[in-house]
Amino acid sequence: MNYYLSTHMPLVQSTWESYGLLSWKVVNLTHILGNEGLTTSEEQREYSVQVIATWKDREGLERGLKEKGDVVFGDIKNFNKEMPRCFVVGDVVGSSEGEGGA
Repeated sequence: MNYYLSTHMPLVQSTWESYGLLSWKVVNLTHILGNEGLTTSEEQREYSVQVIATWKDREGLERGLKEKGDVVFGDIKNFNKEMPRCFVVGDVVGSSEGEGGA
């Protein structure tokens, strides 16, 4: 997690800020709530970290991925053996923070 926070996420910020990346949060996923209740079982954990990134607009996100995605994704080998399994993109439709973004 140290490399992720001190090196990878600053790389993400510096690479994509000019494309409209406004902010990011890293969530360390420690528990899963499923049919069996709340668990910390490593065998049941599909993901261990989630990044919530807020962008000015979807066009900037798409341009940043196309033009500089190789920079960010190329760094993943420095802290993980596998590429992320999925990326979820959507629009904020409500928030306690009153923010919107892509």
